[in-house]
Amino acid sequence: MKQSGFSLVETMVVLGIILVVAAISVPAVWSVRRKGDESLTRSNLRQLWLAIQLYREDWGGAEVGDMHAMGLPTSQAFHGIVERTGLRPPKRPAANPIHWYYYMVPELGVVETPRMLRDWETHVATCGSQAVVVADFTFNDFNVLESNPYKLRKGFGVTLGGSVVAQERGGAPVFNGWWLCPGVSKP
Repeated sequence: MKQSGFSLVETMVVLGIILVVAAISVPAVWSVRRKGDESLTRSNLRQLWLAIQLYREDWGGAEVGDMHAMGLPTSQAFHGIVERTGLRPPKRPAANPIHWYYYMVPELGVVETPRMLRDWETHVATCGSQAVVVADFTFNDFNVLESNPYKLRKGFGVTLGGSVVAQERGGAPVFNGWWLCPGVSKP
């Protein structure tokens, strides 16, 4: 009497083929998802830049100088822009999506030193429209405040000129000097 069904060898071959197909397709799916997240982040930063530009135009912002001369939003206004737009990072929607590089007014609880203000003004004077104003570092699975120069960090930023830039390098991305711009040499 002949039995119907698959032999052990046939079953193992089918399972092997399924595993090979899964091993090939899973990294491709992750890559597509990551590219989609990066695209959404770029879009969010571009929208934030547009909101900041409209704010700057309303307040008569100059091209260089401190945050007041440039017409950049205060901390409270900036967070209002973020809340109204509803822009959230795709990888971690509950995280604070924004890091800004110009320094806010002290009465809102942000500590700024004269050196920080001078650093910002120097950075903008050197980089011009290529100075990054707002950045998103939610693609990193670590503490952004660490300054280990050997740990690579990926960030997306939007410049004063409206370009969205991506950079991956070591160092502390919380400082405006982390971003490379024309005329500025960094190690």
